[in-house]
Amino acid sequence: MKNAMPLYAVLASATLFSACLFQSKDENTASAKFEFKAVSSAALAKTSAGETLVIGDTSGVRLTFTEALIHIKKIQLKSESDDDKCDDSGSKVEDPADKDCDGGSEATVNGGPYILNLLTGASTPDIGTLTFPAGVYDRVKIHIHHAEGKDTSSTSLGGNTLMAKGTYSSAGGEEKPFTMALRFNEIIQIRNPAGMNLDADALHTIIVGLNAGQWLRNLNVAGCLKSLGANGAVILNEDSDMGKCLDAEHIIKDNFRTSFKVHKK
Repeated sequence: MKNAMPLYAVLASATLFSACLFQSKDENTASAKFEFKAVSSAALAKTSAGETLVIGDTSGVRLTFTEALIHIKKIQLKSESDDDKCDDSGSKVEDPADKDCDGGSEATVNGGPYILNLLTGASTPDIGTLTFPAGVYDRVKIHIHHAEGKDTSSTSLGGNTLMAKGTYSSAGGEEKPFTMALRFNEIIQIRNPAGMNLDADALHTIIVGLNAGQWLRNLNVAGCLKSLGANGAVILNEDSDMGKCLDAEHIIKDNFRTSFKVHKK
């Protein structure tokens, strides 16, 4: 299934211009808020953040998330330069073999790292309202990193990048607890081909959403539960039996990466 908005991930990038966010009332600056949230389908703009999130698959497996936290080290807004256009796959038009597809201007959100609650949209610390150069931006660049060192997030996330908790059930059966904990570092660029015009005339909201409905894609959850004889709490990480059965190291992480999309409200 393809995302509503094309997305591509890169592990390294080069920047031609960098601008730190600053506070100003100049007509050449724009103000915006970021919202991060997970929803159960691609209908991001029509779905409100809530205290729980429910997803399922065709086998009848149902996951109800009551907590979903992610650790983000840095957030950036980017725009393409006129001579460095990219296609929807993230390749340069003039040189499709070049996957970097960087160029244009860049604005960095200072104040991280952040713990983002994907159910409520809240962040710690609060991202707040930001001021940065006005213009048309077509990408949000997110530096995802595991919590470490003296970060306040290291306690709540247990040193992981993503921590989710809730309950699971199979084909209408009794709900039982599960925990999902993934640890990975990556730079993800989410592209909005139409561009987001952020001018000085209004307070803008940039929504970065995760289509949680894709998280179970290509996973045989019911089969793994049956083969492992799981009849109680399930722990899903790279080293657990359930994580190994589902190939959490590759499939689940890939599903998570490709569930991002972005638009302006």
